[in-house]
Amino acid sequence: MDVRISLDLDEIRARAAREEDDDVEWDDWQEVEDRWADAVALPLDRPRLESLLGHVETAVDAEGCDHGLRATDAWAARNGVPLDDLHRGLRGYGGHCDCEVVLNVDLDAVFPRVRPSPN
Repeated sequence: MDVRISLDLDEIRARAAREEDDDVEWDDWQEVEDRWADAVALPLDRPRLESLLGHVETAVDAEGCDHGLRATDAWAARNGVPLDDLHRGLRGYGGHCDCEVVLNVDLDAVFPRVRPSPN
């Protein structure tokens, strides 16, 4: 399984530089490291993540979100994906419940498309 994780530290630093809210501790790199560790646990390749996101979006559109991972878990059970690793990986991208999976887990952030060099 080919799993690529995108963690753009330059973007985090730029956001920290723009941050005006003194209550936010952007110097706490432990939070960044924890998020990265969670994201690395995501046991899906791009096609399977795309399938999960489509399934969860359809379920949330039809049934709403109960602030749990019911649709995510149903997809995982049908596809033989271990829940602990899936939950941990989705948390790394802000997917704490089904609606957050749809809103926060960006396929292209998890698996950036590589563009060929123009040369």
